[in-house]
Amino acid sequence: MIAKMFVFFLLLICFPVSNSTEKEFDYYKLVLQWPISVCNVRRSCLQPPFSEFTVHGLWPFLAPDSMVTECSKDVLTKSKVKDTIKALRKYWPSFVDREDFDFWSYQWLKHGTCSGLDPLPYFKLAISTTIEARQLLESLNRKAYTPRFKPYQMNDLYDNFKAALAKKPEDKKVIQFKCNKKDGKFQLLEIYVCVDKKGVALDCPTPKFIECGDNEMAEIRYPDK
Repeated sequence: MIAKMFVFFLLLICFPVSNSTEKEFDYYKLVLQWPISVCNVRRSCLQPPFSEFTVHGLWPFLAPDSMVTECSKDVLTKSKVKDTIKALRKYWPSFVDREDFDFWSYQWLKHGTCSGLDPLPYFKLAISTTIEARQLLESLNRKAYTPRFKPYQMNDLYDNFKAALAKKPEDKKVIQFKCNKKDGKFQLLEIYVCVDKKGVALDCPTPKFIECGDNEMAEIRYPDK
């Protein structure tokens, strides 16, 4: 019995277990939110809201479209992400009624603990894929697809976002739009960009539109305020 315990102890030393549990999953959804669409239907946002897409989360999914959540009780501490705090505040802020760190902690417990990664590489993966997505989306400004009060046609706006997020025309991947409503009108709330475990873009599952109604030709706002 003592010999078996000694062997077990040696195994723990040689093969330490990560606090994060990689529950089986196939891909991530990088969820980018448009802060103005969050804040123009709330009373508790910091003002003014950010005018670029920010991270809502990096969520593990099992194909075709099943979210994997809450894989351990590993609590996030600031010391675990101290090397990326500055970037997190820039790209993953909470502009609603909670502290930034509370937002990151919630996202870590619900989603990050299923990634198989420790907190620092998990958050760095989210930030690096966000930076790449935001750089690609800058091309929308050159095509005049900018935030404004006047609505766009939903499928047209979607197609232009999809094209912008491709490094090359032949690399276009299916993304997802999520909507909310302001004064009874649909507005773009979030973009879901699907990536593999290394952050390489993949096709997202269908439907393309989430909570955006059934008419792809309908009007949608990409609001500037």
